[in-house]
Amino acid sequence: MLNKIGTTIMMGIALLGAFFGGWVLASPYLSFASPEPTLTSTQADMDLFALDPLADPALSPNMQADMDLFAFGSHTDRAQPQAIGRAGNGMMLMGMLRVTADVCNIEVSDVVDGLLADKSLAQIAAEHGKTDQELIDAMVAKARERLDEAVANGRITQERADTMLERMENRAADLIQHTDLGDRLMQGVERMARMGLTHATANVTGLELRTVHTRIQNGESPADIAVAEGHTDDEVVQTLLTNAGERLDLAMVNGVITENEADTMLKLLTQAAEEQVNQTW
Repeated sequence: MLNKIGTTIMMGIALLGAFFGGWVLASPYLSFASPEPTLTSTQADMDLFALDPLADPALSPNMQADMDLFAFGSHTDRAQPQAIGRAGNGMMLMGMLRVTADVCNIEVSDVVDGLLADKSLAQIAAEHGKTDQELIDAMVAKARERLDEAVANGRITQERADTMLERMENRAADLIQHTDLGDRLMQGVERMARMGLTHATANVTGLELRTVHTRIQNGESPADIAVAEGHTDDEVVQTLLTNAGERLDLAMVNGVITENEADTMLKLLTQAAEEQVNQTW
C-alpha cells in the first residue's frame, strides 16, 4: 500500500515525479499522500511509459489504470492524454538527468543546479567536456537496454521497440537543447507540493479530503484552512515533508534512487511546499 502524492514527483520529473513527478520522477516508492491505493502496474511498465508516454497502445491496462489514478491529483485530469503526457515526459526527464550525471561524472544535484540556472543539458555536458552526441548516445543506450528486455519478455514487439527508440532519440536530441527544463522541473515539483499539501491539510485538520479540495477551489490556501481549524501552516508543511522523507528513505533502501537524488528532491519539495502552502489553486 502506498500514499498517493509521490508517484506524481517523481510522475514527475521529476527525479524528481519528476525522482522526479518528475524526478517526477516515477516509482511507487515515491508516493507522499493519502489515501493509499494499490498500484497494479510494474516498474517495467513505468520504464516503458517513460520512453513512449503517448503512443497509441503504449500503456498496459494496469498502467493506464494507475496513470488515471495518479494524474497529478486532479479528478478532472484523470485519463486525460495531456495529464498522462506530462507524467511520461516527467519520467523521461528524470532518466535524462541521471544519464547526464553519469556521462559527466557528476551528481544529479549538480545537473539540477545547472538546469535551475537556465542551462540546457547540452550546455552542462559541454562544461564537462562531453558532446551532444555523447549525451544522446548514452540516453539511447539506456533506453535500448529497457526495450530489449521488454522484447525478450514478450511485452512489446521488436517493431514497436524500434519505433519507440527512434521517437525517444529524436525527443532527446531536442530536449537536451532546451534551457527551460529547470522551469519544467519546478512546475512538476510544485504540482506535487500542491497535491501533497492538500492531503497533509486533511490529515492535520481531520477534514475530509473532498472538503479541503472544495475550500481551496473556493479561494482558501492550505495555510488559511489550517489556521481556521486551529492549526498552523508549519504543521501542514512538516506533515508533508515527514511523509516525503519516509518515502524517499524507502526508495533509497530499495535502490530506486540514490541518497543524492533523495536529498535533492526533498530540498526542492521543501522550497515548493513553503511557497505553495499560502497559495490557492
